[in-house]
Amino acid sequence: MQAGDPDVAAGETMPRPFHSLGLTAKKPKKYAGLVERCQHLNVPDMLAPLSPEERRTRAVYVPPEHPGVALIRTRKGALPFFWYVVCARCRRRCEALHRPLWAQPGDWRCVRCHGLTYASRRHGKSEQSVSRQMHRRNPAYRTRQRIARERDKAMREAARVRRERDRLARPQRRAAERDRLAVAKALPDLLARVKDKAIIVEATPGKPGTCVLDYDALMAAEHAKREREKMMRGVLAADAEANAAVLARYSPRSRALKAQAARVLGRLAAVYGV
Repeated sequence: MQAGDPDVAAGETMPRPFHSLGLTAKKPKKYAGLVERCQHLNVPDMLAPLSPEERRTRAVYVPPEHPGVALIRTRKGALPFFWYVVCARCRRRCEALHRPLWAQPGDWRCVRCHGLTYASRRHGKSEQSVSRQMHRRNPAYRTRQRIARERDKAMREAARVRRERDRLARPQRRAAERDRLAVAKALPDLLARVKDKAIIVEATPGKPGTCVLDYDALMAAEHAKREREKMMRGVLAADAEANAAVLARYSPRSRALKAQAARVLGRLAAVYGV
């Protein structure tokens, strides 16, 4: 079992890694222990049993499960009351006390007294660092709060994206529902009218909604369109001789007119096949 393993019981101690305090002070990134691999006593966790009234009125609080730890209430700026814990060795004000797994049970001290460092100083500040995530077994209170805030922010962003996607897809869903209702309403009457004829449903690309067309009316419109095109070809063919005469008359005088007329005739021939 390695030192700093979180699976070790709370009362079990592990031998301190084989290095001196001098090496720890000289190269803390290499030899010092990690705060994230220790057990913590955070001020908010120890104040949880107290009621809001007791937090405002009590001056000193000693947790029953940790008789050697004392919390003191004071003022900090505009805050009416602020609680901190005192290190038993250096008497510094701290927000949390730590106990490495090589320390004795009840030996709660600050980061300086135990010679600890944070995983970000040894393995980098990137949250994507695999070594940092591997060694961050038991994050401190502030780190846990930050991780919880980031998780809540990510969940809110995902919920916002889902709402925006639903909002953008709402018109399409409404149009599809209107089309379904319209088809369901018109289908019985249409079947009664056409019987053995084909049913044609027209949909315009890029526009919501569909249109149910009558087969006879659609065929009549198609025949009328073909008749108009045939008539136009006949008119152009009848005017071909007149156009040739105009070109022959004005061609020696105006090259621009000749070129323009040729272009017009070419476009008409390409459209109507004359």
